[in-house]
Amino acid sequence: MTPARNLAAAALTIALAAAPRAAHAHQPGISTGEIRLGLDTIRWEIRVTWDDWSRAFFLHGSPLTIRTEADVETARPEIERALQDLIGVSSDAGPCPGNVLGSRSGAFNGHPSVATTMEFACPAPPQSLTLRAPLAQAFLPNHRHLALLRGVREETTLLFGPGREEIQLEDVGGRLSPWRQVPVFLRLGIEHIFTGFDHVLFLIALVLGATGLRSLVAIVTSFTAGHTVTLAAATLGYVSLPPRVVEPLIAASIVYVGIENLVKVSKRRWLLTLAFGLVHGLGFSSVLVDMRIPRPLLATAVAGFNVGVEIGQVAIVGALYPALRAAARYAWHPRLVRYASAAVLLAGSYWLLERTAFAHAETTSYARIRVEGKSVQLQAWIDPWRLQPFVAEEIDLAAPLSEADLGRIGADVERLFAETFLVKAGTHYCAPRLTSVRQTDLSGHPYVTAKLAYACKKTVRDLTLDVRLPRRFGGSHRMEATLEWGERRERLHFDAEHETWSSGGKS
Repeated sequence: MTPARNLAAAALTIALAAAPRAAHAHQPGISTGEIRLGLDTIRWEIRVTWDDWSRAFFLHGSPLTIRTEADVETARPEIERALQDLIGVSSDAGPCPGNVLGSRSGAFNGHPSVATTMEFACPAPPQSLTLRAPLAQAFLPNHRHLALLRGVREETTLLFGPGREEIQLEDVGGRLSPWRQVPVFLRLGIEHIFTGFDHVLFLIALVLGATGLRSLVAIVTSFTAGHTVTLAAATLGYVSLPPRVVEPLIAASIVYVGIENLVKVSKRRWLLTLAFGLVHGLGFSSVLVDMRIPRPLLATAVAGFNVGVEIGQVAIVGALYPALRAAARYAWHPRLVRYASAAVLLAGSYWLLERTAFAHAETTSYARIRVEGKSVQLQAWIDPWRLQPFVAEEIDLAAPLSEADLGRIGADVERLFAETFLVKAGTHYCAPRLTSVRQTDLSGHPYVTAKLAYACKKTVRDLTLDVRLPRRFGGSHRMEATLEWGERRERLHFDAEHETWSSGGKS
């Protein structure tokens, strides 16, 4: 195989293989906050949605859940204790001890939330500060925290997340430039385009249909113009469409371009791409809208985010187009374009179905794993729509189930876990036995809860978990789990690419 063919095939294979990994890439876990700098005190308000707190409680083995104002009052001590352990401030003069001032219910972009205020007292007026917010330890691994920093004279924004759990501030008594936040949103824009697999696939489809460099430049420019307009308009609040409308439209745009690549590319594709760009811009904007950025900072936030998106787009197009041009000299090039366009069409169709017909299905399952002597106890929460195809009986799992119905599906549930959730102690597999099946509610969403006991031959000292459930449910599905083993507490994540976890002999 020629180098050009290798390069073209590799670029397409990597891009297309990555595409089906997630159907909804626009909404990472995001909490917001506000940090006010005083003379020698720092006041930090953290706003987290009820749903995120409920999932955090579950992942850490707490029975708490938040669905009402009364639940907020019940969970208040646990919320405040968790944040006091996670949020930290230190200065050039030393640590700044923090206290919780209180918590209250509020709204986060229309979602019920809990706002907790903390105050940190520094030994002396600080010249520099280190702010720490490793919230991913409590919430999902991709959780980000966007905080508005109100300095003595100006405002800016700070973004905490994976790999950026601490932020250092110098000259905190000086003037904060609003342009300081541009790198934050530049990075966020780059991350968003590379993790937004539907946007990546749409770009690939456009490159596949380009008849030349001039055509490609016109198409990409019109797409950029379209999404820039709606990104700014939606973030500024001039236009708003719910995700249940925007996400299917994005998938439909991929389907259309894939079909057009296979049939005949329109001479006015740039005009159609402009319209599709307007739709994709609404998808991009969902990240910024959810952050509730203050209006004085919106211009630099939108500019930085949009430039980051453009950098990502240029990188994708710049890597793929030369390979396709080099491949155009060979007789197999038309077949390559057809096969790749067919793959684009299939992926877009999958997303369109998932975002319409199957939009009600949760893409995350949850589990709690407890190791005790020769036994491994598993409690799993599964979306009923994901579980439905694996139940032989004609029972609607989303409807209220009687004890008789739950008993009838027990054998199917046990068989599913025996095939997809394998527990190995040392060199021997542990035998699973279903102990109960129930219907439960988590953050207002119905789940089927299954409890299983895995019997092992010896006391568990070396544990291996082989979790194939996400692969069985579909490429975008994942399972978040907590492991309790003596004094050990650990968060585990399983998906189609990460199916196995091993203790390495450490109990």
